[in-house]
Amino acid sequence: MNAGVGNGTGIGSYLDQIGNPNAVPNLTSSPVGVYGPQLFNPAAFAAPQGLSLGTVGRNSLNNPQRTNLDMGLFKHFAFTEARAIESRAEGYHVFNHTQWSGVNGGTSCFGDASDSSSAGDPSCYSNNGFLRPGGAHNPRILQLGRKFLF
Repeated sequence: MNAGVGNGTGIGSYLDQIGNPNAVPNLTSSPVGVYGPQLFNPAAFAAPQGLSLGTVGRNSLNNPQRTNLDMGLFKHFAFTEARAIESRAEGYHVFNHTQWSGVNGGTSCFGDASDSSSAGDPSCYSNNGFLRPGGAHNPRILQLGRKFLF
């Protein structure tokens, strides 16, 4: 069941959008144990009122952009026509900038739908990871290799 029908929020609940989710969040610090930046404005959402299903649609927020650059250098040293050594150096995600994965969209912050005191209140988000990244992609990976061809 969706939010409002059971007079509360839960799994599969949709929220009401009461502001701009892309506006700069009005939060000054990260909660203890929660990592990563606030990706969207949590004050733009509120628990649905009454027997409504919420105004925010499924998949209405996009994950952060992901840009990756991989590089490889290869050198082939030939000794004879049948024998050679090949050396290689490879780097994955060379520039090593943080790439966030997923957005925590849990609605536990909003509590009971009949309690509108948490709607748009930044203190509601102080102890959870609502609209923060769920993790990060792999950091820079470097590898070296050498093989003898015969």
